[in-house]
Amino acid sequence: MTVNWLQILLSPAFVTLKMREPTPGLRQPRFRECLAVSEFVGLTTSLDQAQAIIPTPSYPEATKKKEEFHHRYGWVNEQLSDGGLLQNVPEPRFDDHPGSEGHASDHHIFGVSFIVLWLCPCDLPRVREHFCQIAAEVMHSPERSSSFRRFRSEKYSTYLDYNSPQQHNKDVAKYLKRELIDRLCLLEPVEEHEIAEIKSELAKALNAQIDQVAT
Repeated sequence: MTVNWLQILLSPAFVTLKMREPTPGLRQPRFRECLAVSEFVGLTTSLDQAQAIIPTPSYPEATKKKEEFHHRYGWVNEQLSDGGLLQNVPEPRFDDHPGSEGHASDHHIFGVSFIVLWLCPCDLPRVREHFCQIAAEVMHSPERSSSFRRFRSEKYSTYLDYNSPQQHNKDVAKYLKRELIDRLCLLEPVEEHEIAEIKSELAKALNAQIDQVAT
């Protein structure tokens, strides 16, 4: 599928890619390089939508891969009324973060992997505006974001006081750092120091927004 990205990407968006080969953790994903080894799945306006169009992995058929599957995901244990224990297969998700090392494992077990990028034009004011809009939505209505709920459920092994404003702000900051800033991928090829400058400006904007909410 041929996509004219320069024409359609008038503002930041999220792009879902199906990788044709395993990729190591991408500290700084470059769009053209990612596109060369992937198939375009979809372009959406939110991370929630981008993750929703990724299919659920199928349970592997090969015995060796089943062992690797359960080593990674474990089992879902169900207590039976007669005192026995039933082991059910968990429902896994593809690791779609470009900076994660999970892509190689996804590709090995399932034969495919996916990544979601925050694809942006090289336009700092526009990127910052989009970032601050998402940050405000998560801060004020976190229950609306499935990706934030997923991040929070995976982050904590025990229940914490989610009603604490301080804890909530910390969660939001970590979420936005990992799920937006670390997914940032500029449409146009630029030098690494330019990307670093944009990320630094986004971090400053995030701190300012959290300080404003806290006061």
